[in-house]
Amino acid sequence: MAYTEYKMDMEKIRERVKEMTENLRRNKGREDLARHGSGVIYWRLHDKPSSYVGYGPYWFALKAVLRRNGFDLGPANDPETELAYSGKTDEETMVMAETFLEIYDETFFQGTRTFMLDGESGADWTLFDPDMEIWAKDVEIELW
Repeated sequence: MAYTEYKMDMEKIRERVKEMTENLRRNKGREDLARHGSGVIYWRLHDKPSSYVGYGPYWFALKAVLRRNGFDLGPANDPETELAYSGKTDEETMVMAETFLEIYDETFFQGTRTFMLDGESGADWTLFDPDMEIWAKDVEIELW
C-alpha cells in the first residue's frame, strides 16, 4: 500500500508543535508536550475507549507515543501504518493525530473505521485494535 492519503503539511505541524509547547510553558510551567499530551489523551480514552477510531491511520503511531510516555494500552500494533503515519518526533506524531481527530470529527460519521489510504489503488484500510476493543467492551459492561 502506498499510504498517500491523510498526510499532513509538516511545516504547519511543526508550527503547531511550537505553539502548543509555548502554550504549555505559559499555562502550566512545563515543556514536556509529549508526556503531558499523552496523559490528556489517555484520560480522554479512559472515559471512552472506543473513541480511538477517531485517530484513524494515526492511531498506531499515537499508541506508540503513549506507550513511550508511560501509558501502555496493550501490545497490538500495525508497524507498517505506524511508520507511514509517524512524525520525526513524538510531539509531531501527537499533533498529527490530534489534527486528524479534528478532521475526523468534522467529516466522518462517528465510529467510522475504514479509510482509503492509497490514492493510487483506492485500497481501504480498516482500523481495528483488539486491545482497545476489549477495553471498550469492559467499560460498557461497567456502565450497565
